[in-house]
Amino acid sequence: MVVHFIVANVNIQSCTDAKFYHGDNQNKETLAANRRLCAGIAKAIANISDNEDYVTWLGEYTPERAAKVKDSLTNIKDSLNEKDVGYVNNHHPCHGEAAAARVNYLRLFLCEPYYGYQLDCSGTVESKEFTLISFWDKAYGGGIFGAAGDGRKDPEFFKALAKQHPDYAIENYYSIGFFYCASQK
Repeated sequence: MVVHFIVANVNIQSCTDAKFYHGDNQNKETLAANRRLCAGIAKAIANISDNEDYVTWLGEYTPERAAKVKDSLTNIKDSLNEKDVGYVNNHHPCHGEAAAARVNYLRLFLCEPYYGYQLDCSGTVESKEFTLISFWDKAYGGGIFGAAGDGRKDPEFFKALAKQHPDYAIENYYSIGFFYCASQK
């Protein structure tokens, strides 16, 4: 009996790399934020429980809602690890937002407000890391709701959303972003 082995080259993208389009506009910082996401997503997944962070940003804890949040974050992490993701610099128009995303599209479009943000999560201050996790949730995590396109993310609005409408909160990509950032402590 003869055994044949088939060898194939497989190129798997990871959280440590990304492509950039339309020049260099803080690409090193964006890549650093991108790299933080996979370890950060693992922290956020580990933080899914009936705790203050979860209830504050995502509302009443139930196993069903928690499973949806875990699935969303897992889908984002898998996409960042397995797909050839990229960032398009200086995108227009963004309607006041820091980024734009399309569902199941491998690129995030970065806009003018993004470039003025600090790199990493820090409380409820908008950051590059918050922007990336929020818009990857829109692209791959199942986030289907955002907020008014004025570019401002009032944490009190999202806390009220979690309290009054937890089913919407777990599908709101900014709520996921705030929960993710709260999980990074």
